[in-house]
Amino acid sequence: MIHCVFTRKKILKSVPQYFNMKRKWYLIFASGALKKGMPLMQGPQRVTKRKVSLAKHVLYAETDIKPAGKPKTDKLDKGGSTDPFQPPDFLKLNKCGKYEQCAKVPDDCDWNKCDISVRIKENKTGDSLTFLLAGKSNGWIALAFSEDKKMNEDDVVFCIRGKTEGRTDVKQAYSARHYMEEITSPDNLMVHSSSYVDGYISCKFTRKKNIPENDKTFNLYRPHYMFLGYGPITSSIHRPMQHSVTPVISEYMVNFNSSRGVITMTDGSDGPDGGTGPLPFGAWPFDIDEDSGLPAASQEFVDPPNLQLIPDKAVISYKPTVPSTYMKYVRALSMFLPDSSAHATCNPATKFGYASGCPCVIITFTGNPKEWAPLPYLPMLIPTTIKDVYVDSHLPLTCEGKTNADKRILGSVVVTPSAGFLSDDLVNSFVTVQMMSPVENVSIRIVCFTWAANIDHSRSEGRINFTVKIKGSAKH
Repeated sequence: MIHCVFTRKKILKSVPQYFNMKRKWYLIFASGALKKGMPLMQGPQRVTKRKVSLAKHVLYAETDIKPAGKPKTDKLDKGGSTDPFQPPDFLKLNKCGKYEQCAKVPDDCDWNKCDISVRIKENKTGDSLTFLLAGKSNGWIALAFSEDKKMNEDDVVFCIRGKTEGRTDVKQAYSARHYMEEITSPDNLMVHSSSYVDGYISCKFTRKKNIPENDKTFNLYRPHYMFLGYGPITSSIHRPMQHSVTPVISEYMVNFNSSRGVITMTDGSDGPDGGTGPLPFGAWPFDIDEDSGLPAASQEFVDPPNLQLIPDKAVISYKPTVPSTYMKYVRALSMFLPDSSAHATCNPATKFGYASGCPCVIITFTGNPKEWAPLPYLPMLIPTTIKDVYVDSHLPLTCEGKTNADKRILGSVVVTPSAGFLSDDLVNSFVTVQMMSPVENVSIRIVCFTWAANIDHSRSEGRINFTVKIKGSAKH
């Protein structure tokens, strides 16, 4: 309980903003919390039914108090504060459904306690919409527009937690059949504000209802289904991963030309016409689970399968001029890849490069990789390391020296195929790795990485280490 007693002058003519207490005024009562010394708006405001004369004694006025009316300032279409500690627009409880369209999950939640929510207001010109998207997430939240109740070939806006404290990046993308394509048109999306505070992401943006020259952005003059979803990001470079729970979808198509109304959201489990319901954000080229209608890879977060090295040795040490020191490696590789025509330089006919001092290894998967599927990167989030070889139908692999010193003595490395493993056949897929010019008579520590949006290298996922030492001299 906070209690305070204070005295103030009735009038101060030198300060126009100082209200004249000789006149009658409404009294507004409110309470809330603090964040770094700044007040946060929490709980309902209450206001007296009539203007009060403070020149008279007021003994008891509780019966005169009613909920506060519509705020007269802070219009939605004026943009918002970029300060994440200021009370954002979506905390003003009395607007939704009366002055704008809105959706909340769960539908009976308070705005600042919803799993995810969106508020939509048509701007005065009628040709654009302003959105307030907010939700509980340490990764990303997203809003999508669809012509049916399935996430495929749809218009998506992501709010992604940034690396900088408190920052959120707003991205628009097109969910194509096998990938997410970023929409970079500067004319379509205007970001007013975005923030990440204490596990809560919020972003406010305006987008045009239609851009005729861009067929990847949907025409919102027409009704569309609306998806809401959220999910995690990788801890290292903040890449979006698969959603945490099944995205919800509007029960009916939303008329975005309407100025008010509450949008009913459902889990979409039945889908239209007995369909399978909504798919995750993005279109995944993987098998669909018959029970849930979701891609098998999205049922739960399954760790990526471990990588296996052939020959199965942590240390490969040999002398090129002495076959007896490397034939055990060649035999192990030949058992896996017996056909000499299957690979140009890594095959039994070339002794897999061991005789020439350019040894090959094969990398495949252990266990049952069918339990996991790689998540393709959004185009704007493809790591620089793999940009030149990345194909969304493959799982790339790169190898390098473990330290800077190892990198200098390792030389060039050739991975075949360069795109990596085939994503939809990880069970039978493999790659060869050939060290083209390793320095002799020194141990070289090598680390190889697989790359996907749901592989987190900071947790030692998708990586394998081994050491190579070539003794003596060899003619290349």
